[in-house]
Amino acid sequence: MAQWQRRARRIVAIFAVAFAIAVVFAFRRHTPPPSAISRIDPNSVIESTGGHVVRVKGTREDVAIDFEKQVTYANGSSILMNVKVTTTDRTDGRVFTITGKQGRATDNPVT
Repeated sequence: MAQWQRRARRIVAIFAVAFAIAVVFAFRRHTPPPSAISRIDPNSVIESTGGHVVRVKGTREDVAIDFEKQVTYANGSSILMNVKVTTTDRTDGRVFTITGKQGRATDNPVT
């Protein structure tokens, strides 16, 4: 057998071993996905954790709402948990803060 044939056989053998290893890794069993996340309310459409919402009138911030969790339903209403509402009085600059364990927001808020 000629020198180039031995070299070609080695290259083919190395390629075959590499291909076999690639096939083994491609078809091996993968770890199962993590278990499903538990929902706060099964009737909700959207659930989120943590948020900051700001309402602006003109060029000034009117109301800021911070919450730990939010659950939104199909009718557009939302429940905010561990909520903090902060507003500033425009005339004298006083800051009002309201906190609560739970707050409700509807689709058509009163302005």
